[in-house]
Amino acid sequence: MQSGVLIILGMHRSGTSLVTNWLYHCGLQVGENLLGKNAGNEEGHFEDTEFLKLHEEILAANGLPDTGLFAGKDIKISPYQEAKITAVVGVKN
Repeated sequence: MQSGVLIILGMHRSGTSLVTNWLYHCGLQVGENLLGKNAGNEEGHFEDTEFLKLHEEILAANGLPDTGLFAGKDIKISPYQEAKITAVVGVKN
């Protein structure tokens, strides 16, 4: 069995939930605690909530909206956040 990390990235409404849903149903482990369904996505978002919270934390630390919709601003990631990212990926791997 091969191990590794697959990261699926994309903008809102770009098909990332659809692709992740397919991979999940093919047997890929996509997370233990996934973001559930809502009116905008009745199948569920198939986003790992730990990664989502970390993403929102990085956006907030940069004074950016948690929607991730912004333009023209660099995102700074602190050494603490880098260590957190490494730790989360390590646990998920």
